[in-house]
Amino acid sequence: MSEQLLNGVSVIICCYNSGWVIARCLEALRKQQTPLSLKWEIVLVDNNCADDTVRIAESCMSGSDIDYRVVRESEPGLANARAKGISVLKYKYVVFCDDDNLLCSNYLHYVYSKFESDSKIGAIGGKGIPEFECDPDPRILPRLEGYAIGSQLHHKNWLFGAGMALRTAVVREVYANQKRYLVGRKGGELLSGDDSELAYAIVLRGYRTCPTDDISYVHVLRANRLTWDYCQKMCYGFDMAEGPLMVMRLVLDGKAFSSFIKRYIRMCLACVKWALLFWRPNAGYILESCRREIANINSWGVIKLYAIHRKWSRIKRGRLQPDFNE
Repeated sequence: MSEQLLNGVSVIICCYNSGWVIARCLEALRKQQTPLSLKWEIVLVDNNCADDTVRIAESCMSGSDIDYRVVRESEPGLANARAKGISVLKYKYVVFCDDDNLLCSNYLHYVYSKFESDSKIGAIGGKGIPEFECDPDPRILPRLEGYAIGSQLHHKNWLFGAGMALRTAVVREVYANQKRYLVGRKGGELLSGDDSELAYAIVLRGYRTCPTDDISYVHVLRANRLTWDYCQKMCYGFDMAEGPLMVMRLVLDGKAFSSFIKRYIRMCLACVKWALLFWRPNAGYILESCRREIANINSWGVIKLYAIHRKWSRIKRGRLQPDFNE
């Protein structure tokens, strides 16, 4: 991008009927403790809201001296809304603040200082703390990481999209020059993996991710998201994204596509094995896991996954540390 990015932080909030929570999200941002020298803005992306999200937001921000504006993106989908926000912001660092995220008071100052202190950091992610609207189904508790809850210190090369901070110029370069295969949530479809794909693309360009527990956000979870049915749909969305993400990890780890083929063959042989050993303990669970992985790979197609591997490998081989206009 030729546009000169200013020194500061932009916060993107993507909204689809967020009237129930947007005031709390903005109030947390209004309480940010930042030095006067740190410039920052809020960009709210109206992604076809049919409720009073924008009116509530404008009421909440009235009287504030924070640089705030609303832009609209008619194409549905979280990834499309984020891309719109990225295209219009003006500062060299950006934070993806979901509409149901309440950032801790030092969030923006921390990410700004971290980026400024280490030019190799490409993305930063904080700790997710849950706030449940009602008691969740006990079966979802072992799966809370899928809700962007918990510490990210154990993550390798990926971060939750919630609260993820990035270098604006790098994200713009990825969006402009690299095909995105995973589109994220879209209406009622719980598609996933777009956050991981973006983080992997940044690592592919020579940067590293920085998970930390030094900053956190509260993730407000509505009752409809705390049911077993919702959790199963969410996990299905993660499963459907695993094919491309598996291939992307191979490229980051310097492994050939043949290792993917070997894994695919092992899964097929495992299906045969555990079908014959159906009487063994846990045989049904293992068989179903293998079948699910094979089905997800087949849904993308081995040829397409090979093409993704080739494209990502080409980017990695030709990688030069970009001289971004920051």
